[in-house]
Amino acid sequence: MKRTNPGTKRYRPGKITSLSVALSVLTIVIVVCVTSVAVPPSWSRITETDALGAPPTDNPTQLFVFGNDLYAYNDYGLYHRMQETPCVKWEKLSSPVSPGNWSFTALGSVLYLWRWYQSKASKQLYKIGLHQAVTPANWQAITSSGTPGGADPSPQILFGGYIYGVYYPSEADTFEIWRSADHGKTSMVWTKVVPIGFEDPQNHALGFLIAFNNKLIAVTDQTRTGVFGDSSGFQQGIEVWESPTGNSGSWTQVNVDGFGTQTQVGKGKGFRTNHDVGSAAVYQGHLYVGTKSHYGAEVWRYDGFGKAGWANVTPAWAGVFALGTSPGRNEAMAVYGDELYLGEGFTTGNLAKYNGSTWSIVESGPNPFHTDNGGIASLAVLGGKLYAATLHAPYSATTPQGDQVWGYPYNTQPEFCITPSLPDLLYAPPLIRWLIPDHLIEIFPILKYKGGDPIDRMYLIALYLDRELVHLEEGPFLGPDETAELFYSFDVSPGEHTLIVQLDPENAIEEIDEENNVATITFSVPEGKREEPREPGLELHVEAVPICRSPRETHELHITWFAGGEPLEGGRVEIAYPDGRIDAVDLWASEGELPLIVGLSEGGLVTVTLRVETPQGVASTTTSVYLHPC
Repeated sequence: MKRTNPGTKRYRPGKITSLSVALSVLTIVIVVCVTSVAVPPSWSRITETDALGAPPTDNPTQLFVFGNDLYAYNDYGLYHRMQETPCVKWEKLSSPVSPGNWSFTALGSVLYLWRWYQSKASKQLYKIGLHQAVTPANWQAITSSGTPGGADPSPQILFGGYIYGVYYPSEADTFEIWRSADHGKTSMVWTKVVPIGFEDPQNHALGFLIAFNNKLIAVTDQTRTGVFGDSSGFQQGIEVWESPTGNSGSWTQVNVDGFGTQTQVGKGKGFRTNHDVGSAAVYQGHLYVGTKSHYGAEVWRYDGFGKAGWANVTPAWAGVFALGTSPGRNEAMAVYGDELYLGEGFTTGNLAKYNGSTWSIVESGPNPFHTDNGGIASLAVLGGKLYAATLHAPYSATTPQGDQVWGYPYNTQPEFCITPSLPDLLYAPPLIRWLIPDHLIEIFPILKYKGGDPIDRMYLIALYLDRELVHLEEGPFLGPDETAELFYSFDVSPGEHTLIVQLDPENAIEEIDEENNVATITFSVPEGKREEPREPGLELHVEAVPICRSPRETHELHITWFAGGEPLEGGRVEIAYPDGRIDAVDLWASEGELPLIVGLSEGGLVTVTLRVETPQGVASTTTSVYLHPC
């Protein structure tokens, strides 16, 4: 099972030794010493150092199986294990949106990508088929109807011929459950089957939808108003609801809120402890639910017979104790080899298994498999093997390596593939500039060429606007380490748009990495003019360059202004963000240039206003610039 709420991260690329060859592909294998922590027998690491990006962020790597392949995703990207023999090789795949705040759900022969946008301005839901190459051109945007404003629910499960999804209304801190009969289609008509939070305001999120005992089970999440561990915001606890059909009005709560577990601190008032859920699985005819709690996590087992059908089967080392306990997070469950495996997150970090009556520890925390690790984030089963993705210790004194994937059983440590460097064409982050008020967008991609001999053959550059080819031209001839700045401009109408720039679509140039040849830009153009009338003589120009260093340093704005040649008695530049934030910088010269670092990871349209006071009076002008998501 997977969580319904996506997260966010950033990575340092791993350093790989390479051999330079002409245009032939040669594979070399190496054996890597991975850790100084004792590793249980037959467990092996199957990702190289920083292969999934580094340093890790607060949203750990999640695993999933689609078809016969193992995938991983995090805030750095979507990854696919290409092969395991004669050596292990992972590749980073292309997607139609920037990484982060996303989730992937494999349902039958369809893989869904759902992206959360605070502004709800861009498309949120995409799909791709089982046997399609994972390229931006093959991801298809889905149009939803029936929901408020055509919003896209996040797909969760197939049940009774319907696809079920969770929708988070922007005006309420809670959720709704919707379903559609249009699984796998590019147009989906949705119908609401669960009202806001099961009509209980304490239910702020949906943890899981899972099928059990021929019924659809929903587990609520975040039944608190404060941060994790702040008991002053605790309410009655998570709820479990079930329905035999999924129909509206057919749902019944089948647990006591929070499973009834209570504790107290000192002589204070008692409170329920289970307000967050982390995992769920069906094992040996029972449903298991793992909670997360600052006061001790628990595991509960359900036999399908209502509120009396629950039993506390928490491992002996976990749970809530009278004298207090450490925080616990049951992040992942998976059934493998007729046993239920449990992955604990920070701070306990154990990997455990359960045979229906007894728990035992497979790998001890708090640093499973490696000293940088702070727990287990995700579990997956494929091809007779169990896989575990780790998460980092958030308070490590050193910069930790990236998340890792470990597998069981392996007789020996797998070897990792190293591919010597071939020539590589790629894009630097594109400079994007709006020309106001004409709804004209300018794109300045930087084309780079790395390694190998000079390009001496013709290749193409293709541009797609809203999935339609709008421009095709020959690419420039480049030598090793040379760059070329390209320029394109388009008239765009109000509404949502996707622009794709693709290098060498026909693969005329053999490269070490064919997946970095595409730049995808999703943007929304508002109705009407996007600039206030300018005062005579007042000029303002803004460009945005993505730098993506950290959440607070995502773009560098280059602001140029001219106050008509008049002496400046006072002035300022104001930057208004889509989320309502406003930054301001005072100016003391009638003209000049100002570099300014801003933070807006999700990207969007930023409004920049120049206000000046001269001997002639007060004047202002406004322009806008689009920030590409990091």
